[in-house]
Amino acid sequence: MRNKSLNVDSEDLEDVLKEIEKLLNIKFADNELQHVKTFGDLCDAILAKISLPQKDDCTGQQAFYKLRNAIAENMALDKTNITPDTTLKALFPRGVQISKLRSIESSLGFKLKILKVKLWAIIFTFIGMALSLITAFINIAYGLGLASIVLALHFLVLNKIREFKVNTIGEVVETMKENNYFESRREQRTVNQKELVKVVEKYFIENLATDLKELNRDTVIV
Repeated sequence: MRNKSLNVDSEDLEDVLKEIEKLLNIKFADNELQHVKTFGDLCDAILAKISLPQKDDCTGQQAFYKLRNAIAENMALDKTNITPDTTLKALFPRGVQISKLRSIESSLGFKLKILKVKLWAIIFTFIGMALSLITAFINIAYGLGLASIVLALHFLVLNKIREFKVNTIGEVVETMKENNYFESRREQRTVNQKELVKVVEKYFIENLATDLKELNRDTVIV
């Protein structure tokens, strides 16, 4: 039976590999991955770069406890009331999201990256810049002036109008595992290899234009 293939552009694959290097704090030398043909080959190469003791424990559970303790400490809450199903809207009243989140991130020692600029603020900036361009064809001084006003509004106000990318504490834990795998573990100088392979697999599926729902060791990636 023919092995499944990602069928993706080589440049897109290269970009994802660079992001994985950043994600896992590893670096492949030029041509070091020239032998890699399948997802299994890539995982073997990644694990060979991470020379840490193997430990069969659950990073998700450890990440949850770290996050729960940081939230309870910085928001004066009873940690027993914080569960994976707790919604972020219930924990963070409007107007204090960014300041409280920064304190929690400081306790954790890394950014959670769970906020995004609201869609209407992005649309406002886009329309404003489009109008600036149109105005510039009529009068360049007016166009530049309008562009300056739009950009000033964006960086002073609109860029600070944020909303959560995820809804629950459980979803935050998943982003911690994906973006800060080692920092989320109780013993940061250890690795659960099976978990790490799943992290890489999920990153591939979410960041490449592929119709595959899962990868296996024989999936052709080049």
